[in-house]
Amino acid sequence: MAEQPAGGAKRRLHATRRRVRLTAACLAQSADAETVLLALELSGQLPADFVARCPVLGPDGGRAFCEPAHLSSLLPALLASTASHPRVHSVWSSLVPLVARSATAGSGAAEAFWDVVCEQNLFTSSHERKCVTAGRYRAAHARIESAHAHRYLGFEIFSLLLPGLPARSVPALFSHNFMRCMVNNLTKEDTLLHASAARCLSNVWHFRVRRFLPRRL
Repeated sequence: MAEQPAGGAKRRLHATRRRVRLTAACLAQSADAETVLLALELSGQLPADFVARCPVLGPDGGRAFCEPAHLSSLLPALLASTASHPRVHSVWSSLVPLVARSATAGSGAAEAFWDVVCEQNLFTSSHERKCVTAGRYRAAHARIESAHAHRYLGFEIFSLLLPGLPARSVPALFSHNFMRCMVNNLTKEDTLLHASAARCLSNVWHFRVRRFLPRRL
């Protein structure tokens, strides 16, 4: 029977396996949500030359991760994270802080991220186009469920991102499609996303109270 690796050797083996998996995914350019999460989590531990060549991390070894073109290339992976609905996929717990840090550093990261990922995708109505037609009920139902999962994720990202942004980046979150979706769901209590929309509104109020009101009292 083969001897089991102990302690530090076992941890190094696991780290090596993770790096091999990430390398293979990057070279194949076939990232999924798990690959994006792995790349973000390991980027600080990987060799600089590897990070610079990793398509998942984008140009400049991740320093330009939130460039619109790079975000667009990751959209299939990020949107597919709704497969874990209603649980929010772990990739967002790594990606959202990265966006907030980049925005605090003075870049337009938050604005680009919100527009590419949320406004133009999670909150668009394109997922619900081609309504139910004869013989296509199941396909249409699947599209509607997908739209709900996308918008639910968009609301959750809003609530995660809002508290960490500098004041100058906050207005970008109140975009046309987001506001339309939130208002529509707030005014109809029987919608599936009413609770999510109400939670967003509550988070906006608490954000305002914490950040602005104490300074005026």
